[in-house]
Amino acid sequence: MPSRYYSVRIPEQNPVVGFFVLDLNPLAAYLLPVFAPYWAVDGQFMNEQRDWLDRALDESPATWKIACTHHPYLNNGPHGSAGRYEGLSIAPINGVHVKHFIEDQVIGRCQFVLSGHDHSLQVLEPTAASKGTRQIVSGAAAKTVGAKPRSTPDAGLGALYENFHELGFMVLELTPDAVDLRVHTVDLASGAATEAFRRRLA
Repeated sequence: MPSRYYSVRIPEQNPVVGFFVLDLNPLAAYLLPVFAPYWAVDGQFMNEQRDWLDRALDESPATWKIACTHHPYLNNGPHGSAGRYEGLSIAPINGVHVKHFIEDQVIGRCQFVLSGHDHSLQVLEPTAASKGTRQIVSGAAAKTVGAKPRSTPDAGLGALYENFHELGFMVLELTPDAVDLRVHTVDLASGAATEAFRRRLA
């Protein structure tokens, strides 16, 4: 990739969509600041990324803005949502710093957060707290959760679509006037893809 975090406009001139690819792994992994001050929550790397994202979002003329992260902000799957990763309440290993970063920098400014990490397909409804930003989880290209996940503190977030047991992928079609999403599931034996869900999201 061109950098640990970066943005892409499509098309470059008069962009319909801007993708803002973020590196929140230092926040999700959480390295003790005394051992790795550069990667700390308030260290140089994260502060520079915050400043870059703030400017990039403000300066972007794109109709649609999509933040791309490995770890999801909201999630009905077994890894849980930021602030409750793995069902844990112990900060900071529960991803609370990821939650704060996204709430401070992303929600209400991007229409979508696109993530993987959880091996599932989820199209979640925006919540009041997410200020209209919709979480999409597409992490089932090569592996699945396997079954409906155990009950987590996050299970039950409103979902337009969720699938925890089939391989699959998503396609977003963006125009200046609309965002259409299609979810395809894939049969492992044959490799055949089947459209399982289609919805206009905006």
